[in-house]
Amino acid sequence: MPISLSLDMCAGVWTLHQPRTSLLDGETFMAWRDELLEALEQIDHAIELLVDLDGLTLHPSVALAYALVICRTPAIRDALYYNADRSTAAALQLAHPYVRLHADRASAIAALDELRADRFVLRRSGTVLTRSAIEALLADPSVREKKS
Repeated sequence: MPISLSLDMCAGVWTLHQPRTSLLDGETFMAWRDELLEALEQIDHAIELLVDLDGLTLHPSVALAYALVICRTPAIRDALYYNADRSTAAALQLAHPYVRLHADRASAIAALDELRADRFVLRRSGTVLTRSAIEALLADPSVREKKS
């Protein structure tokens, strides 16, 4: 199964390519998962990932597992999907409501830029916070009392 990861230095994002890939049952899914995890082991930090769905055939019975592998793998900080055909898009959206599906690569990168604008990373711990989470913490009186 031909999958590959490539780094776009300009956008600062990795892309998962999986042309001519058919995930129709548990066996093909497990082979895909093992190949993806092996490819991610080569990268020594958490990444933002664009998932190119062009050429992927995804059966609804494995769509949830597919989405969960991508969104719950610690090596992947954020994932945005693009180029899905109708059946793959429907399978993903029905299986996992939090899949960020975009029509093309340009709109996926634009959405990623919006995510980055609203995110702070605490360098020592690697914790990721959004602006709204920080504002909520600062508005909490118990947090201000501890600071004083």
